[in-house]
Amino acid sequence: MVAVGETLEERLRSIGMLAPEDAAALLGQVAAELAETHARGSVHGNVSPSTILLGPDGSARLTHVGSAGEIEPDSIPYLAPEAVDGGPATKAGDLWALGATLYAAVEGAPPFPGETVDEILQGIRRDPIPPSLRGRAVSWVIALLLSREPVGRLTAAEVAEALGAMTVRAPDPEPEPVAVPVSVPVSVPVSGPVSGPVSGPVLVQAPEPVTEAVPEPVVQPVATPRPEPVGAREPAHAGVAAVDASSTGWLLLLVASVVAITLLLVL
Repeated sequence: MVAVGETLEERLRSIGMLAPEDAAALLGQVAAELAETHARGSVHGNVSPSTILLGPDGSARLTHVGSAGEIEPDSIPYLAPEAVDGGPATKAGDLWALGATLYAAVEGAPPFPGETVDEILQGIRRDPIPPSLRGRAVSWVIALLLSREPVGRLTAAEVAEALGAMTVRAPDPEPEPVAVPVSVPVSVPVSGPVSGPVSGPVLVQAPEPVTEAVPEPVVQPVATPRPEPVGAREPAHAGVAAVDASSTGWLLLLVASVVAITLLLVL
């Protein structure tokens, strides 16, 4: 928890650096306060981590308001290039200092560090602007604030709007419905008396498959030929029957003649 009266510089000294989202939340408040100061026609002149006071509720506000023209030692690494050689404090200089402070919050050090004041001032005058490697979402804000041309820098109101938009958390998505298996009681017929609860898995006989009735095939009636009346046509064996009858008559006549001759001889 941030102690009451702790500055951003003390906070960075204890934890090293801030997450981009946390830095945006704190310095977005500072930018909004700075925008009000500029709207009144005033200039801060000493924006740096040492002049930003943090509250236990996550608030951040500027201190040393009205100290323009009195450069504090802790503010030297955050001076704008046009102020290094003794130029007056300006709104554009406040914006450069705000960008350098945002850089230090996410990177853990100002953009132009040095062992001595001369090294720091020489870096601000001549060294290329270092890109923010850990800033991610706030990197473009830092790049526009650390413009060597004052007219190319964002205004304090624009910075407050940009950083404020990064801290608005989108609502959590509604959880998707989860299908929960439901246990359905199954009654199982048990033969014989059962005493006490039944432990272990219960085997349930699967229902017999239902077979559809197959219709029987329809037998179509076959036309039967009608019988012909008797005598309609002569049977094929009629001539044979007539021949047999004639032969039998002659045979009987021959037998009768033999018998008659025999009788005459006997008498």
